Amino acid sequence: MKNLIRPYFLDQDGHDAVLIIPGGGYAYHSQREGEPVARLFNQRGFHAGVFEYRHELLLYPQIVAEAKRLVSEFRNQKLIKRLFVIGFSAGGHLALMLLEGVPNFFSGGVLAYPVVSTKPGLIHEQSFINLFGRTPDPQELEEVSLEDHLVGDMPPLFLWHTLSDKSVNPANSLALLEASAKQNLKIEAHFYDRGEHGLSIITEATAFQGKDPKKYVEENKHVSLWVEAMFQWINSI
Repeated sequence: MKNLIRPYFLDQDGHDAVLIIPGGGYAYHSQREGEPVARLFNQRGFHAGVFEYRHELLLYPQIVAEAKRLVSEFRNQKLIKRLFVIGFSAGGHLALMLLEGVPNFFSGGVLAYPVVSTKPGLIHEQSFINLFGRTPDPQELEEVSLEDHLVGDMPPLFLWHTLSDKSVNPANSLALLEASAKQNLKIEAHFYDRGEHGLSIITEATAFQGKDPKKYVEENKHVSLWVEAMFQWINSI
């Protein structure tokens, strides 16, 4: 199967839409951050599309070129009014590359515990080995350290991370927040004191494999506040 954007359209009427880019360390796309997120947005009156971008393991920069082409096709559908993008973990990195590369496609971007930086102490090394198909050299790493490549016409951003994330250092999000502030970009950021990496939208449908769904929701209900905060942010744009 080739990479594609799987549509989750509400009906045949025009609505705002969201493009969902799941995480998975650039090795796969997480099911927990795909269809359940699309269904949530459907419930709130949005069309949705899930970017299944790792059926074919394209490397950088081909993955970015393909993403731009597929997103352009999705964006140009008559049923879509405003388009937002939400990226989780490594999917947040791809979402941010799109927000920097084709900012005019989007009305806003949501980044959930994103991979952002390739600087020492911040880098999620395996994601970039998977992105390049090998250990990248310093110049290549600089190209994809995205806090250094923000553009002035980027749409508003919504960012969240847990400070206890042991997989993707929350300093990735802090670096992005600082860089955005320096360029006077619009960004809303939420940080939570505890919670593991990959929490998704924190419903029973997104519980980690082997985890009791009710316990997962109960343990992380303080972080689940990000979902309502995000919808309030979208409605304010």
